Amino acid sequence: TEAAATSGIPLRVSVAPALLGRVPPGATIYVFANGAAGGPPLAAVRRQGVQLPLDVTLSDSDAMIAGTSLTQTDSLKLVARISMTGRPTATAGDLYGEVRYDPRSKGRVTLTVDRVVE
Repeated sequence: TEAAATSGIPLRVSVAPALLGRVPPGATIYVFANGAAGGPPLAAVRRQGVQLPLDVTLSDSDAMIAGTSLTQTDSLKLVARISMTGRPTATAGDLYGEVRYDPRSKGRVTLTVDRVVE
């Protein structure tokens, strides 16, 4: 839809209570959208030293490849990852959460970081 293309996907990222103590001060958080079939991220944002919960919007302006549109994908996998190294590549010990998302949906998506990268 045009609305999603211009306004983006509003997300609230929070951390499960069991993992709160593992979030380092000044943590780097990556929030990205993948096509449901996998592959490289279609769009991504990076935030550093944030307070959680974090409100962020993923939009076409965050596209990793020029001309990519989040609304041209039937289904997305939205992922939030708290990086222990600050690097974008997942490393053992990073914390993450993911949720499936239909680009035709309305309203804010809640994404809970509730898993640890093995």
